[in-house]
Amino acid sequence: MKMKTLRWLFLAAAFAVAAPAAAEPAPKERWAPAEVVSRLEPAVLAALPAGVELDKLTSTRSLSVARDAEIGRARVPKLPKREGAVKITVSVEILTPGASPMLVPVTANLRIGAEAASYAIHRGAELTAYIERGPTRIGAIAVAMEDADIDDVVLLQIVKTRKVLKARIESRNSARVVSE
Repeated sequence: MKMKTLRWLFLAAAFAVAAPAAAEPAPKERWAPAEVVSRLEPAVLAALPAGVELDKLTSTRSLSVARDAEIGRARVPKLPKREGAVKITVSVEILTPGASPMLVPVTANLRIGAEAASYAIHRGAELTAYIERGPTRIGAIAVAMEDADIDDVVLLQIVKTRKVLKARIESRNSARVVSE
């Protein structure tokens, strides 16, 4: 019994010597609310659609982030289709290597212009609907059956066959069929 215990002790000692020391936590820095706003503002400006201006960006909380953290993309919610001022909450990702992204909410006061208040595609507009099957891409002229923005899924009617399909709008003149 003693010999078995002695073997276990030697084995445990060998693993303790071979195991690396625990990694030290990454050094962190504290961002005050004003610093949070100044660091996140470029990401928010990049995420705003054309015709939308940022009046004011505010944050009510300070953050403790790793020094090697990077600012990711900002997620802007769908904006109302009317001109004027609006107050929204934008979520911005802060990416730290080896950790899951942290979402930071900031409040944005925006001015929506005429360009952003109108739809990209109006009902009755003609565009090319593409159906993709493997390496094959087939296009057909279609008519939008409702107003839509880029990335919206809407009903399109193929002009020649009058078949109605669901498609995701990719640009002002093209859409990709998502179901037949």
